Amino acid sequence: MCYKHLMKQLKINNPFHAPVYHEEITCSTMEISRSLALQGAVHGTVFASDFQETGRGRIQGRLWEAGKGESLLFTMLLRYPGLDKIPRAFTLRAGLAVALAIEDFEPSLKNISAIKWPNDVMLIDRSKGRQNAKKTAGILAEAENGMCILA
Repeated sequence: MCYKHLMKQLKINNPFHAPVYHEEITCSTMEISRSLALQGAVHGTVFASDFQETGRGRIQGRLWEAGKGESLLFTMLLRYPGLDKIPRAFTLRAGLAVALAIEDFEPSLKNISAIKWPNDVMLIDRSKGRQNAKKTAGILAEAENGMCILA
C-alpha cells in the first residue's frame, strides 16, 4: 500500500451514504481505492488527495500530473453484481455528468463544456472555438471482479 496512514474520514454528505476519505499526499487515488475495495469498502466510497505522486492516465505509461492543491483528485468505488451490469459507455456518461456539474456550479461556463472521446472533459474558449478547448478533467474507469473504480 502506498498511503502514509494519514487518511482521514471527512464529514461530507455523500449521496451514496458511503465514507469519503482524504489524504494530503498519496501515490495514486486509484491505487488507494483499489486497496480499500479489496478491504471491503462499500459502493460509493470516495478517496481524495491534494497531490498524487504517481497518478496515471488511461494509456499505460501516461502520467496524470497536477500541482499540489491545484486539482480535484479523487476516485470513487462503485460495486456491481457483475461486469455485465456496469452501464454501457460508463466513462463517457461519467464525463458528461462532470461537464454538467461544472456548468451547474459555475453558470458562466454554461454551453462551453464538451466531451472529447473517450474520457476528457473540455472547456471551449468562446472566442477561439472548439479547436482551442482546454482539458478540464479526465475520467479513468477500471473494472474487475464486479467493481468499477472511477477516477
